Amino acid sequence: MATQADVRKRALRKLGLASTNQAPTADLDSDMQAAYTEVYTMLETLKLTFWGESNAIPDEVANNMATLMAWERVNDFGIGSERYARIEREKNAAMQNFRMMAVNEYTSTAGPEDY
Repeated sequence: MATQADVRKRALRKLGLASTNQAPTADLDSDMQAAYTEVYTMLETLKLTFWGESNAIPDEVANNMATLMAWERVNDFGIGSERYARIEREKNAAMQNFRMMAVNEYTSTAGPEDY
């Protein structure tokens, strides 16, 4: 399980605004917390969450959350075109991953309909 702080730092690294061992400034950390809330709310609206907003983030979605958070802020920080394109591709894959995790395999237990 990843903490929200871990995911916020990962999002900042994706944006190129922090290095691995660098602590984010209070302003950046606060902005990433707001981005987390926005992304979580959007995913919750789409019925794609399976953890609580204030809980630790499951490892299987932590990177996807960081990517979506980075995407939420990509236009705010003057990100270069190559990084922008990479985050956009990762964002599309992240949304697909969330949708795939939300799909339950359906097995009918009823017999065939007699028409």
